[in-house]
Formats: sequence, C-alpha cells, structure tokens
Amino acid sequence: DADDLASSVADWTGRWGTRRRDALRSGRDGADAPLGVLLRPSSCAQASAALRLCHERLIGPVSPRGGNTGLVGGSAPVSRGNGDAGPVPVLLCSSRMDAVHGFDAAEGVLRAQAGCTLQALQEHAAERGHLFPLDLGSKGSCAIGGNLATNAGGSFYYRYGR
Repeated sequence: DADDLASSVADWTGRWGTRRRDALRSGRDGADAPLGVLLRPSSCAQASAALRLCHERLIGPVSPRGGNTGLVGGSAPVSRGNGDAGPVPVLLCSSRMDAVHGFDAAEGVLRAQAGCTLQALQEHAAERGHLFPLDLGSKGSCAIGGNLATNAGGSFYYRYGR
C-alpha cells in the first residue's frame, strides 16, 4: 500500500532517500509520480525471479531493504521526491525472508535467510547452547542481511573479534 511504500523510500533517520512527506506528494502539475516499487519476496527463488525480471526489462535501480535500522543510508533508494523524472526505484524488502534453515553445532554454522532479525538468530543459537557473537541495540528489528552487508560489529566485536 502507499503508506508502506512511503515509509520504505527513506531511512528511519530521514537523512537518506526520499523524505516521507515528499513521498506522499503528487508529481509535477498535480500528476501522480510513482514513488517506486516495493517487492516482498518470501523465498530466495522469488527474490531471484524478481531480480531477473528487473534485469531483463532494465527496471531499477534495485535497493535491498532489511530492517531499516542502518545509519549510513545503504538501503535508501535513489531519491524520487517532488515529481523527479528519474528511474523508478525498486525496493527488495527481505522482511518476509525470515526462515532459519539450519544449525550445525559441530561447525558452529547457522544458515538463515537475510530477513531474520538478529534477536531471532541469537535466541535460536541460545536454545542450542551456543552464542551468536553479534549484538546491536537494534537486535529486535535489524535484519542479518543488513548486518552482514554493512559489516556491523556491535558490542561483542571487541570480545570475540571477526
């Protein structure tokens, strides 16, 4: 819906991407300007198919979107506020890709989709007697895909290293 899209075209700080108030405005001369396309795949296959379609039809740019908790604007799409005539951004939101695929206790390897929250992964590991050595204040809403993409360290970084 339009409200979801409007809140997705800017980061939570309001510094990057299209500001929410601009995203809700009409385009030039009162004509509606498309803000972008919000895709919410629930599997890697769906995400792959969406990216393939964007590539084949030259649709984009495509910006990945996780928990929207970052401070550097990495998930904010190219601005399209106030009727900008540039390309319509595509937001690939990973929030529905939140499945844990497995945990190998012997190797200490946890397999999960990009939209899993850090807290869910910490709890999954703890239930199996292990520690997931990444801790951030936004652990309840940040997505592991974004954590990995931005090399987030958190407070455990100093104790456990990379």
